[in-house]
Amino acid sequence: MQPYSVDTAHDLFQRAEAIFARLPNTELHGGFVALQYENASLYATLRFLEAEALEMTGQAAEAQQVRLDSLSYARYGIGDEAEIRQVIRDINRLNPNN
Repeated sequence: MQPYSVDTAHDLFQRAEAIFARLPNTELHGGFVALQYENASLYATLRFLEAEALEMTGQAAEAQQVRLDSLSYARYGIGDEAEIRQVIRDINRLNPNN
């Protein structure tokens, strides 16, 4: 199996999504593609929440590492960089110290 970058994987899933949308009787396949995006988005969001919790407990270096590790999932599941930054800002607002 050839390793792919997050961008390549995202592009391939978008292509698959477009193909399944055009073909008859592929709703289940299209749903699987959509589920992959949702899973990555959910995972990234949970990790961003974890990073904020680490930040709140004074573990800034660990928080930054978790955020960095989560970006590839966010890029895959959420996609748009501006939307990713918005999710991080929204989560940051949950911290009463901010």
